[in-house]
Amino acid sequence: MSLRCGDIRRLVNLVIARMSLRCGDNRRLVNPVIARMSLRCGDNRRLVNPVIARMSLRCSDIRRGVQIAQKSESRTLKKECAEILESMKQYAEAAVLYEKGNYYDKAASLYIRLKNWNKVGELLPNVVSPKIHAQYAKAKEADGRYQEAAKAYEDARDYENVIRYKLVKILTCISNKGGYISLSSS
Repeated sequence: MSLRCGDIRRLVNLVIARMSLRCGDNRRLVNPVIARMSLRCGDNRRLVNPVIARMSLRCSDIRRGVQIAQKSESRTLKKECAEILESMKQYAEAAVLYEKGNYYDKAASLYIRLKNWNKVGELLPNVVSPKIHAQYAKAKEADGRYQEAAKAYEDARDYENVIRYKLVKILTCISNKGGYISLSSS
């Protein structure tokens, strides 16, 4: 297989870009490489975009990196970019990429860290980790939303808290009706 001049140029630019990933914060050297790759890649955009996304994130161009990752069909790219963002403590952007890549447990974990309980609630049907369900249940219980908390405790398979919740509910009903419960064993 023979390579044409344009193909060789693209390969060289790809290699330069991959090497530039190791350059750290030297953004002024990396941005021209990204610009050249964007202009010249043409039909190889599918191969070049992942490199540009990762490179942009590592060079602190978060907006560009996230946009490219979100448009990509690759779950792996979304996960890799989310991991980069997470290491940069950009949790909101990382959570969005994890969610778009169908890594719901990771997304929910980051939304919990951000205390975005509405997003956690939306993701719960897709979350399999009992730990995440338990954290959500504790937050809902603290908010006084006991029904949601009980459901989340059930999903977390934390039956002690489910029973505790139901006992409190029974005792509340009895005390509201004027009845009493004797705890003595006579």
